[in-house]
Amino acid sequence: MLKALIIDDKPANINTLVKLVEMYCPQLSICATCRNIKEGYIAILKLQPALIFLDIEMPDGNGFDLFQRFERLPFEVIFTTAYDQYAVQAFRENALDYLMKPIDIEALQHAVAKAQEKASLVHNNDRLEQYLSQLRTPVPSKVSIPVLDGYLFINHQDIIRCEASGSYSHFFMVDGKKLVVSLRLKECEHMLPEKFFFGYIIPI
Repeated sequence: MLKALIIDDKPANINTLVKLVEMYCPQLSICATCRNIKEGYIAILKLQPALIFLDIEMPDGNGFDLFQRFERLPFEVIFTTAYDQYAVQAFRENALDYLMKPIDIEALQHAVAKAQEKASLVHNNDRLEQYLSQLRTPVPSKVSIPVLDGYLFINHQDIIRCEASGSYSHFFMVDGKKLVVSLRLKECEHMLPEKFFFGYIIPI
């Protein structure tokens, strides 16, 4: 579920939008509503919403003033306004959508669907970047494992698999040997590099 924030100086507009979101956009959660740019900026820093519904003409400033407070917007913006003359500027500022008041339900749903799609892409890109970062991180070639008569330093590439055996674990090696390790399997899982090992349960 995406967190959304509403910034609008008119309570009636806020209430209407909140009701429309609750009725027609269940994938959104309104985390806060604000009456001006200053309140909105503080709420963004505190709550870190993924989506902002932003009015343009407000007594304390223009909705575009919010853009100037961020070097890079960490959220998507859907403008909600009664004025059509700002549409070109809105899209130049990379707004996700531009909804005219009174807000059309289908247009709202379409805009929210775009926000959800972009959030999914960002999430997947972050996961990919995290994975690539792990691949770029050097992995120690050897690990120290406690065996019954001391410690062994072995190359993780020489390990085929590990199996649980009560409070011990069995390491099956490429040379055919089986080592008894005085660690539970969960502890072994944390010790071995994630790039090369993963856990699974064999059905009996």
